[in-house]
Amino acid sequence: MEEYLNNTESEAYGRSHMKTKLLEYFGDKIIITDINGKPNIVTFRTTATAILQEFHCHEHQDDLDINEEQMNIINTVAKLIKNDLKSIPTSSDSYPTITTDAESHVRYLPSSLSTFLSLLTSEKSNALKVASIGQAIVQAARPRVVISPLQIGLAVQLHHNFASCFLIDTLHHHGFYS
Repeated sequence: MEEYLNNTESEAYGRSHMKTKLLEYFGDKIIITDINGKPNIVTFRTTATAILQEFHCHEHQDDLDINEEQMNIINTVAKLIKNDLKSIPTSSDSYPTITTDAESHVRYLPSSLSTFLSLLTSEKSNALKVASIGQAIVQAARPRVVISPLQIGLAVQLHHNFASCFLIDTLHHHGFYS
């Protein structure tokens, strides 16, 4: 906005003023997340609320059988997790940092997805499995926006060690998008 108003005598609103104006206009319908050193994230509360209300409407239909009810629950959970996936911070300026610590890779995932996957996997120390499967899901859900650290790390390591286009193409074909 400052670039746009550069040639005029007007000044752009500051961040705190815009935040105040948004809160005045939308009230409790939005959440503005402030994290030091990162841009503010504005989210509508109605996104998650609408998903839960839709589930609640489906839940109270008397003629639903058990399979339909299970499918409604699964669809609701999938919508909530996909909504959380949209909140993952992205950067087109640099690639993600690749570490060997499984817990840091789990922290990359939204808490809803990591909880869901940790309940699905049966091993006690399943952090690396949860991170691998979770980051594959994140990459599949947002292929052009997110670069998952384990996905890109695997592709770079395999290319470096084997220099095989066939191997990289095969992994890509099986859902490892990097």
